[in-house]
Amino acid sequence: MSTEMINSYLIISGDREKASLSASKIWQEKNNRQGIDYLNHPDFIILESQTSIGIGKIRELKTQIWKNPFILKFRAVYVPMAEKLTQASQNALLKTLEEPPAHTIIILATAKPLNLLETVISRCLIINSSLKSAFEKNESIIQFWQEISGQNPGQRLLAIEKFSQNQESAKNFLEQSLFFWQEKLNQKISGKKNIATNCRLLSQAIGQLEKNCQTQLVLGNLILNVSNIKLVL
Repeated sequence: MSTEMINSYLIISGDREKASLSASKIWQEKNNRQGIDYLNHPDFIILESQTSIGIGKIRELKTQIWKNPFILKFRAVYVPMAEKLTQASQNALLKTLEEPPAHTIIILATAKPLNLLETVISRCLIINSSLKSAFEKNESIIQFWQEISGQNPGQRLLAIEKFSQNQESAKNFLEQSLFFWQEKLNQKISGKKNIATNCRLLSQAIGQLEKNCQTQLVLGNLILNVSNIKLVL
């Protein structure tokens, strides 16, 4: 999917410095420029707070971003800790994420995507550096999600058993599945709300395994709740 027409991004990363560099790179590529000191540039706005980011901040921001950039073609609004956006401020940001001004790109970054609304996630191009660095295309994962489409609950539970043998194989399945669905979320296809729901459920399941919850229960609960999406690959 070309990024030339994309103006809203979500960077998922536990490394704040790397996330900031990724945000800067997106902005510089949009402007066909390199080596810009983004931290001191008037067209790179950083929205952060020691506590939460409330709706008042978003209203101020929405007024500001409709003005023309000072120097470059594109202005960037960067939220390095998007998990601090309150639910009200996230809702206030939805329309802007969907249709930002032509000269503005919005970049959210977080290590805690579960704190973001599904509707926020679904409006962004997701950049998940941790998953991309570890992921290799796995045909068995793709085939699994194709096969369970339309299956009844009992068939789904039987299908997921092969990934429930131990925590390591289960986590590997979840991470590769999350990457797969995030890639689908970035494509121009229907059913993005259901895909965003699946991404959220997979992220929750990974978190549950990291807390040493019982593997079969985690995967069983997941597979009974994921949305039924007909895949076109």
